Amino acid sequence: MKEVKVLLVDDDLVTNFVSTKAIKAIIENVQISSAINGKIAFELLQNNLEKKEPLPDIIFLDINMPIMDGWEFLNALIELNNPLLLTSIIYLYTSSVYKEDINKAEQYSIVKRIISKPFTFEKIKEIFQENSLL
Repeated sequence: MKEVKVLLVDDDLVTNFVSTKAIKAIIENVQISSAINGKIAFELLQNNLEKKEPLPDIIFLDINMPIMDGWEFLNALIELNNPLLLTSIIYLYTSSVYKEDINKAEQYSIVKRIISKPFTFEKIKEIFQENSLL
């Protein structure tokens, strides 16, 4: 099976560490990158596009981050208007379960779903299975 590429975008380093360990415990052939804000993640994706390198299969995107939050990241992706970016599956991954955030997330066609922190093994399995990556 091909290598699965995952991008974690979260300013919480502990969450990135724990998420990485949990994903690696379930997915054997996985490459995980992380970015501590949307700006770094956006630049990483732009770099991949410029170098014609593969984009992440799945992006787990926190909403509340400094410098560039999840909403600003999504708007920047949409503004870039590159169809290759649509190959990445984006999940909003947040501790916020506010109805406003859920409603706002539904307005972005590039967001598959909003999921709440923390990851559970069951949730990871479900996400990777529903996207045929497991």
